[in-house]
Amino acid sequence: MHEPIISIITPSFNQARFLDQAIESVLSQEGGFYIDYILMDGRSTDESVDIIKEYESIIKTGSSQKKISEITYFYDIKYEKFNSCLGISFRWESEKDNGQAHAINKGIELAKGGIVAYLNSDDLYEGYAFKTIADFFQRNEQCETVYGNAFIIDDTGKKLGLYPTKDINADDIYSECFICQPSVFFRKTALVKYGLFNEKIHNSFDYEYWLRLYNKKAVFTHLDTVLASTRYYEETKTRKNRKEIYLEILALNKHYSGSFNNRWLYEFTREKFFLSSAMFLVVKLLNKASYAAIFAFAKISSFMYPYLFIRAIRKRTDEFFD
Repeated sequence: MHEPIISIITPSFNQARFLDQAIESVLSQEGGFYIDYILMDGRSTDESVDIIKEYESIIKTGSSQKKISEITYFYDIKYEKFNSCLGISFRWESEKDNGQAHAINKGIELAKGGIVAYLNSDDLYEGYAFKTIADFFQRNEQCETVYGNAFIIDDTGKKLGLYPTKDINADDIYSECFICQPSVFFRKTALVKYGLFNEKIHNSFDYEYWLRLYNKKAVFTHLDTVLASTRYYEETKTRKNRKEIYLEILALNKHYSGSFNNRWLYEFTREKFFLSSAMFLVVKLLNKASYAAIFAFAKISSFMYPYLFIRAIRKRTDEFFD
């Protein structure tokens, strides 16, 4: 069979207010491909499961079906909006998981498509995203990972601007996370080759994956077209866990590049100390110092912040990569 299968995993927990929009953005994609949709609910206590069951009923009731690689795909769906592709497989589970990365990894292991991506339940795809990606992968057999541009939207769906996306082949991925996650699509073979997401990292596991692939010389392509929207609002992990996220990123910097990037040091000290310039300069000077030198400096000066900072980084590095 030559028609591509695109597997999309949506991890979700208590996101009922956004979930239907995410589902619709997946199932209404138009093009000559099959959609293998896998919803991994973390045993939500809101209306999420009811919403999932409603969409399952819409897809399966009165539809025609065919089996491909032991998975049932539905077509001639009564809801015309979901008849824009060759067929849809709709699978889901609702059970407690060990975090977002764990839920995504479980979905990846179930995925049957040659193209795989994950969409968080508060993000959205543009209507032409899958066709753009399927066409690109078919024309570029060497490419392993593709990402595009993305809108930033608020909790009402209002566009706030464009995510500051850059080309990983030309810019410094260590100094900025310029790849917007919902715009990323992988070949399944790349996920097998480079491994699954690191389940020990709770916030920045996607950034760790970009760094891992970059270090392993994976073939990336940036498409200069908007493929998705990422949602920024107060309840997101990115907004709530800033200090921890910066610590995770600094640990990833240390692991993959051997030093702390000054931009992330600046962001962390600004978040933790409301930008103590003197503190930032001290940490910056210590950036390339050895652990032993930093510990010696801390002992001699009794200036404990560098010591505590480095200890926190080492702790996370050990936790992530032991």
